[in-house]
Amino acid sequence: MGSKKKRKRRGTRKTPSEFTDMELEALQYLTWQQLEQMEQEGQPVGDWTTTFKVRCADATPAVKKLAAEFGKILSEKSARGPGRPPEKAAEKRLHPDSYKVAVAVRDYTFQNPGAMVIKGERHRYSDGFRTFVLSLLKDDGLARNLTLGEAADATSIPYNTLTHWLSEARRRK
Repeated sequence: MGSKKKRKRRGTRKTPSEFTDMELEALQYLTWQQLEQMEQEGQPVGDWTTTFKVRCADATPAVKKLAAEFGKILSEKSARGPGRPPEKAAEKRLHPDSYKVAVAVRDYTFQNPGAMVIKGERHRYSDGFRTFVLSLLKDDGLARNLTLGEAADATSIPYNTLTHWLSEARRRK
């Protein structure tokens, strides 16, 4: 009935079974060189260096030449293209007062069981806890030098919840 169509392969990619013995030896030799370099740089490589060294001890000049060609191809393929280098993720630096605020919140919740109750996705806060957190945000509070976002992170209260509490407190005045 239906014969299976052969899939066309793009480029000159080979499957592992299509590599010649010499190509496989060259890849092992290249791997050994890379492992030795990593080991010299102080990176942990385990027993792999020894394993590949034993396998590659009698590598022929042709194998070494092919390994060098593979290395050149790999370095060309791994080189970045044109454009700006990718930006590294900026480390999130905590405000020095964040730790003090987090400790104060922790201590309050330890001394007042039920101040913060978590059920699934929902968090419930006691009125006393709300008052305590808002006092941290006042001009003379521990969180006075923090932005609202930093205060939300330090207190483990969602930013929107904190802004809601602040707007309610302002309305009451």
